Amino acid sequence: MFNFRSGGRRFADSKRCLVPASAFFEFTGTKYPKAKHRFTLNGAPFLAIAGLWR
Repeated sequence: MFNFRSGGRRFADSKRCLVPASAFFEFTGTKYPKAKHRFTLNGAPFLAIAGLWR
């Protein structure tokens, strides 16, 4: 699952986890190539992203 939104779906039976990462990217804009933005934590070697899995 990526960018999960409930929209009537149930996720209570899904398991939760933390995914370690050094950074993540978001892409914005309507034209190719889209602008790429890199997100990190200043002064930290990694960050954790909440995840769901089945």
